[in-house]
Amino acid sequence: MIKSTGYKLSMAWVLIISLGAAALLGCQGQDENRRESSVQDSSATAKRPSGTSFSETRTHVHQELQIIRSHNDSLIEVTVKQGSIPDSMVLNLDYNYQRLHVKVLNVKGKDSLIANLHAPGNQRNLRFNQIQLPDGTLDGPFGRELHYRARLDGDYTLMLGKDNMADGILKGPVVIYLKLQ
Repeated sequence: MIKSTGYKLSMAWVLIISLGAAALLGCQGQDENRRESSVQDSSATAKRPSGTSFSETRTHVHQELQIIRSHNDSLIEVTVKQGSIPDSMVLNLDYNYQRLHVKVLNVKGKDSLIANLHAPGNQRNLRFNQIQLPDGTLDGPFGRELHYRARLDGDYTLMLGKDNMADGILKGPVVIYLKLQ
């Protein structure tokens, strides 16, 4: 379980990063195939208001994400490597028809792949639809949480999208938490 304080601090960073990403994406052209590289290395200190007993908390983020938008922005593909998976990935779905693929490269010697997604807002319709295993086979559908045995070494792809059997909108911010154990 995530402690409440850590979760609140994490959500604050999610908001800051998503605003920065939205500004960055808003300034880019409408090419059919766009490549973006995001490298962040930042440190921040947060304190609670006076009157509460809380020690200083440091957050250090170092991540490298490759984000590719293709097929007229209908597919957003995020690529991360096993050794550089960030604590959270903040993305924004701009249209209700978009799909999101998170590729985890070079998974080796791990037992499980654990993923959660948080889609803030009312009536959001987003889930892990499928997972593609290194041998090319698919499994799914799943919900907003995924705990999958990573028995094979190689690349895993998490496919997120709309649940066609449910109502709601896809458009909006998405936070993905991903961990290999």
